[in-house]
Amino acid sequence: MPTISKKITIAITTLILLASCDLETSDNGKLDGQWHLIQIQDLTTNQTQDLTQQYYYWQFQGKLLQLRNTETHEQYLLRFQHDNTTLRTYEPYIYNREEGDQPITDPQPLNPFGITQIDQTFEIEHLGNKYITLKSPTVRLSLKRF
Repeated sequence: MPTISKKITIAITTLILLASCDLETSDNGKLDGQWHLIQIQDLTTNQTQDLTQQYYYWQFQGKLLQLRNTETHEQYLLRFQHDNTTLRTYEPYIYNREEGDQPITDPQPLNPFGITQIDQTFEIEHLGNKYITLKSPTVRLSLKRF
């Protein structure tokens, strides 16, 4: 059985190790995780695009948003900011670890994911455990937790 001094040494060592770890935490709440883009509603024409059988995913982690099409293997990284009422996406890059991520200056490649501007702010209409609804001046996006 360990002595009291050995127990104290173990406890102090454990505290030092924990204190030396730089744990990065996320303040994203329910937003964190992977979401399937299931619908885009064009607010100018009122036409709705059903994407439930498509492969467009948004993944939030830390301060980065990764957009992926798992069928075509397209991937993009964006920075994002959010609070209880808004989500801002900005600074998009083509995700390419082999050759280096390349900045995007034209939002066209992001359009299939519902993003129409390089720096875009969405109103968060709903953020629950299973669904997110985001609205910009031109589109409403519906995403389901994957």
